[in-house]
Amino acid sequence: MNKLVTSITRQVAALSLGWLLSVPLYAQSDLPPLPLSQLTKPAGWQLVGSVSPNADGTSMQPKPGSNVLVGGSEPLTLLTPTADFRLRFDLLMTLNADVVVNLPSGQPISLAHSQEISRLLKAPGLWQTVDLWYKIGSSKESAVLEKLAINGVTVREGQMLAGKALGPLTLMTKSGNVAIRNVGYRVMTPRTVAQWVGPLSYTIVEGGYIQNPDDAARKKVLKQDTTSVLNYEVSYGQPRQYTIFFTGKLNALQAGDYRFDLNQGGLAALWIDGKEVLPINHLELGMPNSNTIPLTAGPHEVKVYFSRSWFRPGLGLYVSQAGTRPQPLHAPTSLPEPDPVAVVSVNPDFGDAQNQVQRIRSFVQLPGEKTKRTHSLSVGSPVGLHYTVDLNQMALIQAWKGDFANTTEMWYERGEPQLLAPLGAPVYLPAQTRLWY
Repeated sequence: MNKLVTSITRQVAALSLGWLLSVPLYAQSDLPPLPLSQLTKPAGWQLVGSVSPNADGTSMQPKPGSNVLVGGSEPLTLLTPTADFRLRFDLLMTLNADVVVNLPSGQPISLAHSQEISRLLKAPGLWQTVDLWYKIGSSKESAVLEKLAINGVTVREGQMLAGKALGPLTLMTKSGNVAIRNVGYRVMTPRTVAQWVGPLSYTIVEGGYIQNPDDAARKKVLKQDTTSVLNYEVSYGQPRQYTIFFTGKLNALQAGDYRFDLNQGGLAALWIDGKEVLPINHLELGMPNSNTIPLTAGPHEVKVYFSRSWFRPGLGLYVSQAGTRPQPLHAPTSLPEPDPVAVVSVNPDFGDAQNQVQRIRSFVQLPGEKTKRTHSLSVGSPVGLHYTVDLNQMALIQAWKGDFANTTEMWYERGEPQLLAPLGAPVYLPAQTRLWY
């Protein structure tokens, strides 16, 4: 096993780089694309088809086309907002580049010199993803950086910003060069998209942690009544273990795609017009489950199932359409703030980089996969480069740098759902069997 670990460690960087450079451009499917050709290019910026970094990482080689903007020290204006917005883009930096994003309220964010951001950055020459939500200020309220995520990891949330000015959002480098692509942008409004039609009926039955609604329907009925909105607090006064069925009509104000976010502490599921929208899942508060479905304008039958478990109880349902903020369909007290849980983490000892590695066998579930990989080995190195191998396939499936492993879901309380998660931004690789010798 030690020979395997050493051999894989030596090849992770090269394999990750080679695979990433072969990945084609992808569309920002959930955000309308912002055509790069429509942006005003300052001096030193050019529109190209693609870029590839030189071997030393200090420069880029462009190819003809119109998919990527390459530039440097002059500020590039990505947008001048007039309303709350969400913006996402990919960027690639040369070695030692200092990329700065200037927010509309004037605050600069240095990607290289912000401690919480720099540890999440991939190596120079690899594409990074910047995703931010921004709420503009007014004469009475400050602007808010609602969320900033780097490579899928949230680094800032709910940050109040000083200054009332509303200028452009720009990108520039203080050193080195940068390339950007896949710019997606959407205005975010608080528009109401759906409303309950009359009260919801509910039935509370005896027993909790019931994974099959048919089994719950045969349990003893404890209470039946109505409520104006979704609210798990209708269970107050009942035994500690209970299950609730909610039914009601939701009026969609216009035809289109609707996103539903179900957030619960326990077991919950959602059906609309008799079709399963969100299957039964056992989740803690703060772990929303989402799906998007098309709806016609008018009323729709909605059923929500909730079964109490050992998690702190809570139930919330949000609905939204493209360009709108999530609208709650529940009472504010029905979805309490999640309890703070200290992260149970593992990091390799800093010492002899050849010997002081950490190895953890665990379940791993990659994005888009419906089942867990049950035979996985994650290896953490003191040099800050880590990876996971699927032992069933002898395949390298992810690699990341920075801190090693978040094992909270393996070791906290009952260890549910028993997954190991990287503490950095992982690079996912094709699960192909390789020979390491």
